Amino acid sequence: MLYRIIQPLKTGILFVFLVLFTQNMYSQFETDKDVLFYHRIQSIDPQLQLPPQTLLKDYVNKYVNSEKTATTQALQVFFYYQPYIKQTLVKNSLPELLQYLPLALSRMQLTYQGTYHTAGIWALPVFVAVKYGLVVNDCIDERMNVMKSTQAAINYLRDLYYLYGNFWEVLLAYTEGPSGLNAIQIRTKNTVANPWDLYNSGWLKHKEIIPNFIAYTYLANYHDLYNLNIPSYQPIQITCIQLSKPAYFHDLFNCLNISKDVFQSINPCYMSSLLLPNIPINIPTDKKALFAMNEDSLYLKYAIEQVRLDSIAQEKIRQANEIKTITYTVKSGDYLGKIAHKYNVSVANIKKWNHLKSDKINVGQRLMIHPK
Repeated sequence: MLYRIIQPLKTGILFVFLVLFTQNMYSQFETDKDVLFYHRIQSIDPQLQLPPQTLLKDYVNKYVNSEKTATTQALQVFFYYQPYIKQTLVKNSLPELLQYLPLALSRMQLTYQGTYHTAGIWALPVFVAVKYGLVVNDCIDERMNVMKSTQAAINYLRDLYYLYGNFWEVLLAYTEGPSGLNAIQIRTKNTVANPWDLYNSGWLKHKEIIPNFIAYTYLANYHDLYNLNIPSYQPIQITCIQLSKPAYFHDLFNCLNISKDVFQSINPCYMSSLLLPNIPINIPTDKKALFAMNEDSLYLKYAIEQVRLDSIAQEKIRQANEIKTITYTVKSGDYLGKIAHKYNVSVANIKKWNHLKSDKINVGQRLMIHPK
């Protein structure tokens, strides 16, 4: 009997509590439309069930209005590579929510160059890229290779999960570095239960990753609500070749009749203007026959240019080795020490060059000097 009385009472109290909590949670929103906006964010993944932040609407509005073109291009490239990124995350037992991270880091720009020497769609630092098996040097930067950089970035994220085991700690450790995040947590005594606390603390160097990540994740799932027409991404069909001799990359794209931008878009990893033998190079498939016809001429142009450059270098060496001679006419007040200082030579050399037996010189006398 007592249970029948207490149970409805407990249910009623719980209902009132939930109503009050929900009202307080969304009190900063002005309309039901705002509430729906945040509900949509929460529906994507439990990790996004965070206290509402009005600035998220500002970010979304910026991306769909003033930055609409860039956002459309970012989503276009993202949707093309999404299956591979998602598959690699699942294979490594990582949250699928991380698939949206490159959108927030680089807007899916294949040749992205960020601060602190980060690069590629995953904005990988050099030391992380090399640690996880990517080649980064003056000629090749595999951070620009979507497939290889995705594997490296996800391996790094997997190791961060071993360290932290918390989604937001992993994401912030990725952008701040583990030591950076650890130092911030010590200062703020915050374990990132709510990433917005760290966002507002002022300690994060890359705090914009939090609203960027949430806003791009939201748009990747609800872009149709904002009339964002995302066309299918159609990359150029490519064929991989290898040169047998060195060539200049401008000679290659000229002989293939393609623009420099097109060549770089299909070879984002290539950093040098010199194409070296035995390194894979991508060319448009429909230019394969044209390349075969002009391959020998590429090597010949390189050889001719090397002869020209060698000739210039030899001439510079010859000129540098030539003894420069000037004729100096002695003026009133001159003496050998003064003249020697002017031309950065020694008095002994002036006397030697001019067969002088003493330091005495006369006004109007001509001296041969070989300045350094």
